[in-house]
Amino acid sequence: MDIVNSLFTSLFGIGVVFAVLASLILLIYGQTLVMKKMRRDQPVEPATSVAPNQTASASVAEAATVRAAPGKLELIGIDEKTAAMVMAIVCEESGIPANELIFKSIREIA
Repeated sequence: MDIVNSLFTSLFGIGVVFAVLASLILLIYGQTLVMKKMRRDQPVEPATSVAPNQTASASVAEAATVRAAPGKLELIGIDEKTAAMVMAIVCEESGIPANELIFKSIREIA
């Protein structure tokens, strides 16, 4: 094989690799658009209002346990007040509303 054929084969191989990478980028971009469209089409649940005598952390705990109705929130070595504070902190730091999170268990790590 002479140098011209070797260069042509190398360039063809590199071209195939870049074509596959470009098609993967387009595929991922298309899937992202589809997922965003599907998420927008879902009905939005109304936000629960906090009663004047009820704290925000309690409403977070209630929202988390209501959303986790199929399962049960399991507290391992932690009391309910601390678990409610942990759930409120997770909601605040992540920026995700409490009605979109499902807590399955909360465990104290010592």
